[in-house]
Amino acid sequence: MVEPTVFYSIAAVPTVLLLTQAAKQTFRFHRTLVPLTALTFGLGYSAFIERRGDMVEGVIMGCLYGLAGIGLYALLRTLFRFYRQRGNGPFR
Repeated sequence: MVEPTVFYSIAAVPTVLLLTQAAKQTFRFHRTLVPLTALTFGLGYSAFIERRGDMVEGVIMGCLYGLAGIGLYALLRTLFRFYRQRGNGPFR
């Protein structure tokens, strides 16, 4: 079934992103641990919420959710930095 997978994907990536940001703000760890934290949250979300029965599929989907969360985090961080330094960007 495609519908539950799409729903879980749409719900999982922002959840992983928000949990990662909350953990980063709460525990104040170094920024190099952010991808590992997002991957851990993605695996946890997939293993405990979405794919309880099939472990292999759960690990694959968890890795995808974690990596998508990392990518979204990097995109937002780059955009915020870009708009802070507007003079250096391509839209001068």
